[in-house]
Amino acid sequence: MRAAVLGLNQSLRYAHEAQSRAFILGSSPAIDPAMRRLAGSDDAALSVVALEVLTARASGEFAGLVAVLEHPSELVRVAAADCLATVPERDAACSLLERALATESSEEVLVAFAEALALLGSQRGLPTLRDLLGEELVESSTLAPPIHRRALELLAIAGTADDPGLLVRLHAHGIDTSTALGWHGHLGNVGPLLETLSVGGGVAGPRMRRAAARALVRIVGGPVRSQEDGSPPDRYEPVTDFTDWADWWQENAPRFEPSRRYRFGVPFTPEAPFQELTSEGVPLVARRLAALELGLWSGGRRVDVRDWFARQLVHASEARHRLHESMAVPGTFWGDNRA
Repeated sequence: MRAAVLGLNQSLRYAHEAQSRAFILGSSPAIDPAMRRLAGSDDAALSVVALEVLTARASGEFAGLVAVLEHPSELVRVAAADCLATVPERDAACSLLERALATESSEEVLVAFAEALALLGSQRGLPTLRDLLGEELVESSTLAPPIHRRALELLAIAGTADDPGLLVRLHAHGIDTSTALGWHGHLGNVGPLLETLSVGGGVAGPRMRRAAARALVRIVGGPVRSQEDGSPPDRYEPVTDFTDWADWWQENAPRFEPSRRYRFGVPFTPEAPFQELTSEGVPLVARRLAALELGLWSGGRRVDVRDWFARQLVHASEARHRLHESMAVPGTFWGDNRA
């Protein structure tokens, strides 16, 4: 192990991802202690690698992460927050992150804190997400694209029945929130998505129409394109014709209840992300968000979608067993369930 850590110290940064995966998949009992020591390194790149390994292996220690959360590097603080979401001392981790949330100034770190808090069962970070995204209504593109995307995705998955207002205003402001609207699952999102199909989104018409159609399918199911070989329709390549959608929605809208959250045409339950995460042919982006969503509802670590698929199935099944009966009320929003 000493040689492997020495190699990591001496390697160029482009090799860190491969080395990280090797440590994550390794079986040596010496890996976890070595990564805990390395997590406090002054070298931010090495610290991030160590924290990513500890997060994936769920082997971080709360006491050691307290100081790391104050590291001068934003990337290290982000990785430390991700790791805190996996520790057994959930209440202590929540308290630490809530205090840090009040003093943190980096937008990237704030979003990471909000996500870690959500994975620990706390909504305390959601108002921060709403504030950050709301600022984009005043001044466009205030968030860097990766931070903007992470904030939108988290609010969509962890939000409440009241969040469509902000998501729809962002959409009307020219910010493509189609994916977030789809994962959020509120019926109030259907109208703006249908409008996007009808107008085509300007220059980016085809791309935005596909995104809007995928979001509509994610909420209400909708018209599907038949497969020539007779196999089940591909929900990730939906019909994008506005007329087809308008006719379908006019006929089917009455069967949906406005107060519920929907996923693929039925009231949402935490079983939905489990099924999507463990099915074949699901795009990586959808699998990543399903892993986050299952992690929120199960109250445990999220499945690493870069892991071997067999281990993903094991971890997803473990998460499924942690689901509580009270969390499975059909049509529930995670944020409302936690209120």
